[in-house]
Amino acid sequence: MLNNFSNQSAKISIPECFVTGEVLNSNYDDVTVSGVQELEPYQTIAIISRKF
Repeated sequence: MLNNFSNQSAKISIPECFVTGEVLNSNYDDVTVSGVQELEPYQTIAIISRKF
């Protein structure tokens, strides 16, 4: 689960197992996940990974 509780964009590094995971839900449309993810203000992304 990725969350940005700020009113500004935020960049975070995402582990590879989640980059290749499936986006389950997001409060923004057309979400793609990359190694360095930029979250929009107040954005939440739920990702599931089966590679542990």
